Amino acid sequence: MSAVEIRELVKSYGRNGPLILKSLNLSIRPGEFTVLVGPSGCGKTTLLRLIAGLEEVTAGEIRMHGKVVNDLPPAGRDIGMVFQDYALYPHMSVRQNLSFGLQQRDLPKAEIEARIAEAAGLLGLTEFLERKPAQLSGGQRQRVAIGRALVKRPKIFLFDEPLSNLDAQLRSRTRVEIADLHRRFKSTSIYVTHDQVEAMTLADQIVLMERGRIRQVGTPEQVYERPANRFVAGFIGTPGMNFLEGEVVESKEGATGFRFHGMGERSAQTIRFALGEAPRGMTQADGRAVIGLRAEKIMMAEPSRGDIVARVSLLEPHGHETHVLAEVAPGLTWTLRVTGRVSLSAGDLIGLRFKRNDVHWFAADEEGERIDFDFLPTPKREISPPSVTYH
Repeated sequence: MSAVEIRELVKSYGRNGPLILKSLNLSIRPGEFTVLVGPSGCGKTTLLRLIAGLEEVTAGEIRMHGKVVNDLPPAGRDIGMVFQDYALYPHMSVRQNLSFGLQQRDLPKAEIEARIAEAAGLLGLTEFLERKPAQLSGGQRQRVAIGRALVKRPKIFLFDEPLSNLDAQLRSRTRVEIADLHRRFKSTSIYVTHDQVEAMTLADQIVLMERGRIRQVGTPEQVYERPANRFVAGFIGTPGMNFLEGEVVESKEGATGFRFHGMGERSAQTIRFALGEAPRGMTQADGRAVIGLRAEKIMMAEPSRGDIVARVSLLEPHGHETHVLAEVAPGLTWTLRVTGRVSLSAGDLIGLRFKRNDVHWFAADEEGERIDFDFLPTPKREISPPSVTYH
């Protein structure tokens, strides 16, 4: 049985208001750490608030452990929620903030103290129990907010962008603490963030959302290695995937080609592939498509030996690596990740090479769904070298 089951969930504000969530379906297993990720306004926080009972469902069902909870108030859902703004009582000490919810349940005083001591020990708050929130750092206040949810020992933890108010170093440290708490308690957790690094490092299951829809659900490895569409491919990864639009053509040698308009005076370039039959709706004669490549999958070469000729526009040193930004077509820049430093300058022409099975294919329409070609075991005819041809 799923810990949380979302069925055809719809949310709108007002009878004729816009749809915020559009027929969502999602299953979260017991003990799973699920991260809802996507750009601002995609609906991820609204979905979390619906699960928490802080918003009313327009249509569809939310089930928790097999029970429909649409009409249950938050107190009846056995959840613990951590908010973005901490939501601590400023006039209460840390101890009082941690104990307040337990006192409302009329738990014995000894049990309340035991739970507070356990949570404070796990979160490094023991020496701060008598302080007020104003006397704490941002990271310490966030730990108190986590501790307040932790002492309730809920079946489901909900996190609404809990690290967004922290600086980069503190975000990294607190992220590790949250992951460690999840490993210790093996609780079902639903975590909202717009930061794909948090999603990739914390999640058992990632839910990618865009404009009120779920675009892909999968493990971090699945959404990175096999993105279901261009949105997911571009959102997941730092930097995001590089894209190039062109048309799929049949070359004279019997292999498939990808033709695009690149840099230089003779700008029509064709990259050759050994591909099988194209999916339905796309012919090798005139089908438009978009190819995508991760920054770390691209290698630099001499311009004459590249699969693509590009012009360097900017270098971004990152210490252990350099991001090379290169224009591959008019107005279109790709980013390469190169170990260490590179001896290049803006304006230099370089060749870009890549393995054919590292290329991702997507439809050229607005949805940009993934296209899975069948790669032939061997080309119909040996093609050497597999590089750029000009037309």
